[in-house]
Amino acid sequence: MTDAEGVPLVVKTTRANVNDCTVAIELLDSIPGIPGAGPGRPRFRPAIYLGDHIYGTKANIAQTEKRGVCSLLGEPLGGHGSGLGQWARAW
Repeated sequence: MTDAEGVPLVVKTTRANVNDCTVAIELLDSIPGIPGAGPGRPRFRPAIYLGDHIYGTKANIAQTEKRGVCSLLGEPLGGHGSGLGQWARAW
């Protein structure tokens, strides 16, 4: 998982047969706090979680929103194709 600039925030290695969507919420929860981000407690979660339709299962979208993070995870597509470059959900 990276930030908007491509800087890695969390890295997790899984077996080859593990579907990426199964670790999406675990990655979101494991983002370390951002020290010096202003007064108060360190911020632990991003404002927006963006990912393609592989990560956008109904459960992941619901769990993301439950954590107070705006979900821009693409909803599963019907048929074939990666869906890259297509927005499945609007702001």
